[in-house]
Amino acid sequence: MIYPDDYINRVICGNTLTVLKTMPDKSVDCIVTSPPYWGLRDYGEDTKTVWNGDKDCQHKWIKHIQPKRRGSTDAKSSYERPSRKETQKLKDIKTDFCQKCGAWYGQLGLEPTLDLYLEHLLQITAELKRVLKKSGVMFWNHGTNYGSAISAPNAPILLKERIFKRPAIGISKCLTLQNWRLILRMIDEQGWR
Repeated sequence: MIYPDDYINRVICGNTLTVLKTMPDKSVDCIVTSPPYWGLRDYGEDTKTVWNGDKDCQHKWIKHIQPKRRGSTDAKSSYERPSRKETQKLKDIKTDFCQKCGAWYGQLGLEPTLDLYLEHLLQITAELKRVLKKSGVMFWNHGTNYGSAISAPNAPILLKERIFKRPAIGISKCLTLQNWRLILRMIDEQGWR
């Protein structure tokens, strides 16, 4: 257990959920954070972690490859036009789902669906709420992105059942409002005020 004197004027590096769970209830005055936006950046293999599922499961992973593409269509953007001497190489996003318990192995922000991303953020905000003092304040910087006409076409079979319980998110080239969706769920499900 980390106590307030142990983390005053210190930067603590580690997995957000793991570190937060070591902190005492109502021990933080101010939280300033900007989580990875959904689908924006790949921070590398070292940032991947297992989300949800059974912690005692001997995971049997199914590879899930989500093609990375710029914008919301398969068309090339003006950025990728032939007249440019160098174009940024887009990489596929590789994650895994456990066949046995449904756990997801990947990095926050690269979930195959917006719903799964929001579920992971809600796990973090629940811990943040627990450690924040009643008199505390949280500054959360979070943007949004644009929707696509396709709703998770490459999602593995395990996840498709869960994805299609909710309506497809967004219309091509319209904002998904991921930040507002998160805020409303934080208020409705976790009692943030």
